[in-house]
Amino acid sequence: MRLQFDKGGRRFFFLTFCVRGRKAVLSRIVKKVERDGKSGYAVELTPAGEAMAALWRGIHARWPFLTASNFIIMPDHLHLLLIVDYGKEREFDILDWFQHFRREGEDLVAPLIGERAPFV
Repeated sequence: MRLQFDKGGRRFFFLTFCVRGRKAVLSRIVKKVERDGKSGYAVELTPAGEAMAALWRGIHARWPFLTASNFIIMPDHLHLLLIVDYGKEREFDILDWFQHFRREGEDLVAPLIGERAPFV
């Protein structure tokens, strides 16, 4: 499958990876106290979530035409904003890369949670 769009300039992709079965292995939602004394909630990453964050932050060093922008890691899924500079790499295929990133993430997460929890 190939996406058909103008591959000129910079393009933005919003990606979501979910853990199969929606198993909460990437982070926990925890209560926290704000500076003003009010209670709120925060995301606390697990080792598996930390591994995914590090993988995401390392993208530009491996693929200079990619910019790993904003991301959020929830307990059972993650949202990522990827910026592709097609001026530097016109033949880049987001779908092929997406599958590569998914497999690499699975390989990182599996030993940390003691089982294969593939992303979908």
